[in-house]
Amino acid sequence: EVGGIKEVWKTAEEKGRIIYDEVSPDPRVRVTWWNMTIGIFFQFISIVGANQTIIQRYLAIKKKRDAQISLYVVLAAAWLTLILTAVIGLIMIKYYRFCDPIASGKVKGPDQIVPLFMMDILGDYHGLPGLFAASVFSAALSTVSSAINSLSAVCLEDFIRPFVRFYHNRELLERECKITSVALAFFFGLLTVGLSYVA
Repeated sequence: EVGGIKEVWKTAEEKGRIIYDEVSPDPRVRVTWWNMTIGIFFQFISIVGANQTIIQRYLAIKKKRDAQISLYVVLAAAWLTLILTAVIGLIMIKYYRFCDPIASGKVKGPDQIVPLFMMDILGDYHGLPGLFAASVFSAALSTVSSAINSLSAVCLEDFIRPFVRFYHNRELLERECKITSVALAFFFGLLTVGLSYVA
C-alpha cells in the first residue's frame, strides 16, 4: 500500500527520521551515534545484568551454560524487536504522510497511533485486530506477572526473612515461605490492578 521499502525509506529521509550519520559530541543534539550506542548499551546492560526479573530467570536455569545461551537468545530477540518496531514506525510515517492522526483528531496521543494503524490495515479482516490486541495484552500480562513474582521474592528475602530471623530468632520453614510468597504475589497483584484503575 505504501509502495515498497524504497518509498518508505525515501519518505522517512525527507521527514528527517533517518539519522545514522550524526556524530556530533554536542549533548544538546537529541539523536547522535554516540548517545544511541552508549545509551542502548547501558540500557541493555541494566536490563540483562541488574533487573530482578531477569536475574530471577537466570537463577531458575540449572546450568550456567544454558543461562548464557538464554542471554544470547534474549539479545537476538531484543534486536529483532527493535528492528521491527523501527520498521513499523517508518511504514506509519509513509502511510500517514498526508494526514497526521494526532493533528486531525483521529487519536488523542502518540500511544494510540499503532492501534489506529493496525485497525486501518487489518480492520477489514475479521478476527485479526482481536488477535493483535490479545497478543499485546498477553505480552503485558507476562511482563506484569514476572514483575509481581520478583516483587514477592524480593520482599520475602529482603524483608520478611530477616525480620523473622531477627525478632523471632528462627528461620522460616519451606512451607511458610511458599504460603508467604503466594500471599505477597496476590497482594502485589491486587495493588497493581488497583493502581491501574487509579491511573
